[in-house]
Amino acid sequence: KLFVAMVLVQVFAGNIALYGLIASIILSQQTYYCGGQ
Repeated sequence: KLFVAMVLVQVFAGNIALYGLIASIILSQQTYYCGGQ
């Protein structure tokens, strides 16, 4: 049961890291567009 909980936590943390990476890429692209204009 503890092993399953650890796996779920790792998957959840991985999803949060993935969403954070995508959000940072989108924000960086938006700042580039603003700088270009």
